[in-house]
Amino acid sequence: MAEVTIVIPLYNKRSLVERAIRSIQEQTFEDWRLIVVDDGSTDDGGDIVRGIADGRIELIRQSNQGPGAARNAGIARAESEFIAFLDADDQWYPWYLANALDAIKKNDVAMVISMFHEWPHGTDSTKRLSDQNISLGKYVIKGDEDPVRCRAILSVMAAWNSLLYTQTVRKHGCFYERNKCLMGEDKTLLMRIALNEPFMLIGPAAVRYHTEDSQLASFAWAMPLPPYLERPEVVLRCCPTEKRQLILDTLDVFALYKAQQYVEFGKRFQAFKLLMRYPGAKAYRTKYRDCLFQTIPGYAGWKLFKKIISKTVQRFCGYSVEKNKKNM
Repeated sequence: MAEVTIVIPLYNKRSLVERAIRSIQEQTFEDWRLIVVDDGSTDDGGDIVRGIADGRIELIRQSNQGPGAARNAGIARAESEFIAFLDADDQWYPWYLANALDAIKKNDVAMVISMFHEWPHGTDSTKRLSDQNISLGKYVIKGDEDPVRCRAILSVMAAWNSLLYTQTVRKHGCFYERNKCLMGEDKTLLMRIALNEPFMLIGPAAVRYHTEDSQLASFAWAMPLPPYLERPEVVLRCCPTEKRQLILDTLDVFALYKAQQYVEFGKRFQAFKLLMRYPGAKAYRTKYRDCLFQTIPGYAGWKLFKKIISKTVQRFCGYSVEKNKKNM
């Protein structure tokens, strides 16, 4: 039995899946088993996998059910102590498994998250965290952390850069798969794990995350909300009581960032609805105000008009509109 099971969900990536598999075959750590789950592809990607001569690779097929269900099918077959995931359009550098296994074994953590390069720009996620004064290392979320920092840490977690104990994944419910979820199904699981188990962020960057090959990355603004924002109870019901307020505040930050993304792509109404759904985002006044003012044409002007009227009435009539509201 291999020490690590690797799961690749495959859907219409015939031109890319071999590159992903080659990156696994080039690992300096060789005691692995790869399960590729063909999730109802309409191209011949599964045949390409079957044609790779390596006894450590297994291909299974199922009807199209989404990436979460595909990964869960692989988890169900896993017999190893450790499990890792790679998407069919991404790559691991040769030291990925060796580095992650060394970290998880030596540091008493349930999950290891490796830093990555966002391709084709080569942006290193290590720098993104460093710019926010977040260092690599072991973390145990206690509940008193800053929500902005918490969101930044969670934002670098994905299926393709995580290595975990197989029993940890099963313990926390595996991947979200309702309605063939295409966005955030992995972060929903990893968020639940991070709230309940110690984890570690490690370097150097060991994954090449190909945004140019991923429709999800290119059109994330057009996708439905991720489960942790659409149905936050999927995270909250697994959250210890003392950490509940932290995750609620962190979801507010996630919502604000998502609203800003909507605004950037002209989806103002979606941004407005999201801000109304997560009123706690008001705590981040400047960013919230700037985002809100861009959601509805004329909203900023209306707020300014109300302010001018209020000051005019107070100046000439000795009557404060705001003060009167408070007394009502």
